[in-house]
Amino acid sequence: AHLNTHTGDFVCTSCFAQGSWDKYLELAGQKKFQNTIPRTRGSDPPPFEIPAETLNRLQQNLVAHEEVYEWLTGTDDRSQRKLSAETLAAYGVGLGFVDPSVPEVTDLEQLVEGGDHMVPCLVYPRTTFRTNSFFEDGTAEGEEAAAETQDAAALFHTVQLKLTAWRPKDCKSSSASGQQTMYYPSEQTQPGLFGFHVAASSNSSDVILTARELDAMAAYQATGIPAVSLPRNSYQLPLDSMRALEPFERVYVWLDDNQQGIEAAQLIARKLGVDRSLVVRTRDGSHRAAKSAGDALARGLDMQAILDESQPLQHDKVLSFAALRDAVRFEVTNPDLIRGVESKDLPGWNACFKGLRPGELTILSGPTGCGKTTVISQLSLDFCRSGVSTLWGSFEIPNVRLAARMMSQYARTDISKSPKDIDYWSRRFGDLPMYFLKFHGSTKPETVLDTMRHAVYAYDVKHIVIDNLQFMMSMQAKGVDKYDAQDAAIATFR
Repeated sequence: AHLNTHTGDFVCTSCFAQGSWDKYLELAGQKKFQNTIPRTRGSDPPPFEIPAETLNRLQQNLVAHEEVYEWLTGTDDRSQRKLSAETLAAYGVGLGFVDPSVPEVTDLEQLVEGGDHMVPCLVYPRTTFRTNSFFEDGTAEGEEAAAETQDAAALFHTVQLKLTAWRPKDCKSSSASGQQTMYYPSEQTQPGLFGFHVAASSNSSDVILTARELDAMAAYQATGIPAVSLPRNSYQLPLDSMRALEPFERVYVWLDDNQQGIEAAQLIARKLGVDRSLVVRTRDGSHRAAKSAGDALARGLDMQAILDESQPLQHDKVLSFAALRDAVRFEVTNPDLIRGVESKDLPGWNACFKGLRPGELTILSGPTGCGKTTVISQLSLDFCRSGVSTLWGSFEIPNVRLAARMMSQYARTDISKSPKDIDYWSRRFGDLPMYFLKFHGSTKPETVLDTMRHAVYAYDVKHIVIDNLQFMMSMQAKGVDKYDAQDAAIATFR
């Protein structure tokens, strides 16, 4: 369960019960939920620390590179980000060099020094306490006490670097299919967040959560409130990262002000607790306004005023038209923006279904072997690349075989014929927000639904695939009753 140490309220990550501390004690002795979603990592990663000297050299690279530094700090052009030198230094942003033809960064010295055929990339450090935890001595109280008595260098260290192409065109010739983001080390280290050292060492009871690093720095610079960014390029807040936000009494969730960002912000706000979360909107119903915090700073908008207009989530079951007015106006005036997440690989699908939209149930039917699983797999990969966390329930094909097929689809080649590339594509596939149910064959819909609820909470799942309903419902009814059973299962999922 996720426990709020300030109020004593809790939200169970398994059964979704919530309430007071007394209710938590009452439920704590009951039988534990058996999680049927496998962990993506078999064990905790070993401790890892990037030397401070290397980080300093990367920051010096940024200041020395006039073109990139001017783009980040310049104020003459709206395309410039208008970040101050103090903000960049506080967050430890640097500049490195990568070879776009090489899929991974393995040489830290080469990242700093560069070389032939290498292009500049922005380097964003992810930090945590030196205890390899988001709590300095394992408790929120210990974190607060330590932050008051020690400097940041003694408290925190960098556990991973996120490397982002400064100009996307630099990566279009890459053998990694235009990969624009890399990580060093490429394997997951202990949990870390960009900006965590800024937030944890401040005396603020508020924190801002953004989608990207540039947005976090923009929000911090304009409002003075410490800001952190989500750990991946998708709208996901993993459970281990939630602990970093636990000491703060108020969390401003400031994601992109489009349909996908608004839905993700609402989901994350519920996950963190509606009593302490506020959702920030920058567009206020206008398509011409800023999309994000970084965009708002570049346009010279009053970001403190935008923050002051943030709103808590309303009760799910009670609405007035006043709560709908802005959304209605936005939908009427921006019909293209309310389309769901569109497929880049199957454009014909967009014309039929208007993109992947939340709350919709789509049934794909056809004879055996016509390619239903192949099409859905391609759509799932497509949506994952767009940041849509997906849960696959394959009741017909074993997960190992399904994952192998999907990995070949992702690589756009038969990887069984290229054994040397399997490790690389395995890591790339593992970075996708893709999860699999461990069920196989006949399974009660209620059991599947409970696990789906857990996945929505724990992994921010927004797209769920059941393949296929007939195998899931097999032997649960006989004769014509089996059609009633399947209809009841669809009603349950709906």
